[in-house]
Amino acid sequence: MSATRLEMTDRGPTVIHDGRYLYSKRDPVRTPERIAQTVPGEERCLYLLPSPLLGYGLEILAERIPENSLILAFEFSIEIFALCTPEIPQRLLNHPLIEWARLSDTPSMAVLLDRIGLWKFRRIKRVDINGGVSVHPELYNSLCDFAEGRLVNYWKNRHTLGRMGRSWIRHLFSNLIAASRADLTPGKSFSGPSSQMTVIVGAGPSLDESLTFLKQHRKLIRIISTDTALSSLLSSGIRPDAVSILETQAWNLLDFHGAVNSEIPLLADMTSYPPSMTVTGGPLIPFSTAFAELNLFDRLKKADLRPMPLAPLGSVGLSSVELAIRLFSGPILLVGIDFGYMPGKSHARGTSVHQWQLITRNRTDPYPGFHASVLRPKIMARDAQKKPYRTDGVLKGYADLFIDCYAKDERIFVLEPGGIDLSRPLISASEAAELAWKAASQETHPPAVDREKQNKNSFTPEPEPVLPQSAAADFLRGERERFNKVIEAWDCYALKQGSSEAIVKALGQIDYIYCDFPDDPPLPKDETSFLVRAVKRVRELKRLMERSGI
Repeated sequence: MSATRLEMTDRGPTVIHDGRYLYSKRDPVRTPERIAQTVPGEERCLYLLPSPLLGYGLEILAERIPENSLILAFEFSIEIFALCTPEIPQRLLNHPLIEWARLSDTPSMAVLLDRIGLWKFRRIKRVDINGGVSVHPELYNSLCDFAEGRLVNYWKNRHTLGRMGRSWIRHLFSNLIAASRADLTPGKSFSGPSSQMTVIVGAGPSLDESLTFLKQHRKLIRIISTDTALSSLLSSGIRPDAVSILETQAWNLLDFHGAVNSEIPLLADMTSYPPSMTVTGGPLIPFSTAFAELNLFDRLKKADLRPMPLAPLGSVGLSSVELAIRLFSGPILLVGIDFGYMPGKSHARGTSVHQWQLITRNRTDPYPGFHASVLRPKIMARDAQKKPYRTDGVLKGYADLFIDCYAKDERIFVLEPGGIDLSRPLISASEAAELAWKAASQETHPPAVDREKQNKNSFTPEPEPVLPQSAAADFLRGERERFNKVIEAWDCYALKQGSSEAIVKALGQIDYIYCDFPDDPPLPKDETSFLVRAVKRVRELKRLMERSGI
């Protein structure tokens, strides 16, 4: 006998799975309808309904929600899906506010959400309307949590792109212009053995307790400092092997106080604030973050102008970890990557934030910034020692992203005391020193490696980054030609000698022009107001090139 079957009652069929009723055995309709009547109808809400079974209650729920909301009814079990779907009325299967799906994992949920369009919704509400959820509770929990997290990340990214997209594009072009004039020439990456321990230094409060370890074992380790931590290291007499930059705003230069013309190598994203790219006068190791899905990045790749492509991680600490994984084969130690803070102390001593606090403190405000830190929305998480630790939504989001990306990477360790729990081993200074000695000795006596038996996780170093001067110049000239086509189409349209379609077609080649516009998809490209904004942005970038002689 099948594990799942239908049984008739006076009010329609009920579902039995492994001898357990998933609806009432006497009145299967009553409870789902009662639950549906209590669900509030919210604007732009995606209602997640795991295991809809026979669809009882969905019609009432669909009547209660606004037209700009949607019910996503999804089933995991193939057996239950095949048994129940034929019994669902066609009016429900074809209802415009109900999306039916069978999902097996989070990737399939991701595909479905992308097809539906997350931009349509501002919130997600889960509705458990029957006992079908109890068949696979952990799976349904993970799918719902995934959908909620994906919506939150979508709007976070959308908000960030709206605020920073214009600067990212402008600075990317400024840095390409510098590369075309040989003002931005990449140097060799790093000297020293690849197996050497790499220490990623962040500016979290725990850095203060780790400086002694960095000084004592400086010759054994390779230090990559985040930009914010640089001044703290220099004030302690520690010169890092490189500094990583992701910031696109002008205040990034404050982090380089005392490092001007220091010739410290830079690991810099191509969208970084242009003066930061040359502030130390040291060799540049560029990388490229695709902050949106744009055909611009495809053209850059074809022109060999996308060195070390990275996913948009958002945090300079996360990007530094990713770069260390790609560039080196040895262990990676995290220092000051806290993703949290103490009351009144968000950064380590010697950082630009700490220096600002010392400069601005006075008798009436002895702890500048403390009041702001108290007012920040707080989240109490767990630190690496499982004790309560103070953080906020943004930092917690970075920590969660770290766990998703690197929690299973056995090369990564955290130095005591650490910050928020990152699901990686917390080691003491003595343990870290022993690990550094072992890593250094591997280069002298490397283990025998059977290349044919290496698995897909074996280390393959990134090639040396390059930014060909001629390629950068050719690329910029090509983009300027695209700008000219847009402006010519607009001029014809303004004189009533052309159509708006010609402008839209020309803009399609340079979609980065409007990537940060706040309009909801699909973009109103047929509206004059949209075209005016887009053409204005085109003229700005064209003037930037003209001032640089492109």
